[in-house]
Amino acid sequence: MTGVGGHNETHSALVERVGSILQAGQTVELPMLSGSMLPLLPPQSVITITSVDWDNSRIGDIVVFPRGDGLVAHRLLLAWKPGTWGFCYQKGDNSRRGEWIRAGRIVGRVIRVRYEDGEVHDLDTPAVRQNAYRIAGESLREDCLERWLLWPRRIKSWLYKTNENSASR
Repeated sequence: MTGVGGHNETHSALVERVGSILQAGQTVELPMLSGSMLPLLPPQSVITITSVDWDNSRIGDIVVFPRGDGLVAHRLLLAWKPGTWGFCYQKGDNSRRGEWIRAGRIVGRVIRVRYEDGEVHDLDTPAVRQNAYRIAGESLREDCLERWLLWPRRIKSWLYKTNENSASR
């Protein structure tokens, strides 16, 4: 297991280094910096990442991929492989919406989390993975409802408010 990252290392150099370590078959420990995966992965907890290609990723896995100058750990909600290309729909558990990424961008999978109090939670057991699959289904359902059912209502409500405001002038 390798710990990486230092205050003098740029984000892009860190991403390259993590990718190299994972390709060599080792695991990497990194701190969670955001709250996008709350409550499972709180900020300042330490996650252990192992190498995985997207063909071996499963719905519910917390996958790691580069974004901008850093790495993101989000839950895999959907995988789609039209021909030779692959696309994954991912979302943070505490994020409002997910987004599609090219499947080839996935560099790893989170297999363990160590919380600030020292407690360690293994994410690679069959029971935990089954629960992760359930969470992914619920999250995808919520995301679809938000995108396709609630937005027309919000737009309609906004239009009515706009019309009322302009009629009162």
